[in-house]
Amino acid sequence: MKKSLFLLLATATVLTGCGQKFHVNGTLDGAKFPAADTVAIVYEMMPAPIQAAVKDDAFKMAGKLKKPIIAKLNTVGTERRNTRVFILEKGNITFKDGLAVGTPLNDSTYAFSRRVVDLAKQYAGDPSGRKEAINKEFSDFVSRHKNDPCAVYAILYGNRRLSPLFLRELIKSTSPEIQNDGEVHGLNALLERLPM
Repeated sequence: MKKSLFLLLATATVLTGCGQKFHVNGTLDGAKFPAADTVAIVYEMMPAPIQAAVKDDAFKMAGKLKKPIIAKLNTVGTERRNTRVFILEKGNITFKDGLAVGTPLNDSTYAFSRRVVDLAKQYAGDPSGRKEAINKEFSDFVSRHKNDPCAVYAILYGNRRLSPLFLRELIKSTSPEIQNDGEVHGLNALLERLPM
């Protein structure tokens, strides 16, 4: 009982402290999200997820936070679990093609993700040209966002798309705050153990 009360109070403090209001609205289309009964927002240092029921394939959540942070939207239902990384920030966030849009940083990550997909298609017959173009897109995007959660998004997005050596260099190009993000730090520790 005491633990539950502590978690409830800690969550309330994190979300209602001096805060910027956020709203997250979404529709679960079968192509990008499996059917779900519940969605949850999870982020580092959060004692408990923010959850919402899904009704007619739609959900709504709201709260407050001190600054933009990287977060995950988890769908939980009868089908497989699905996770989408996005930036929890002030404003109205919606999901389009399975990606967050509607706020400045989420619009940036959406456009970046679309450009990477377009480059992969554009250079489909040229593997070395594709690698060079995609690496440049990642490098340019991270250099513009080396101090904000967009860099974390790009690093996590690049985890399976970029070579370990290039990914390590990308992480090194970010600010200490981004390098110390829990997921980025963990990924970098893993990359440092790989033979190069």
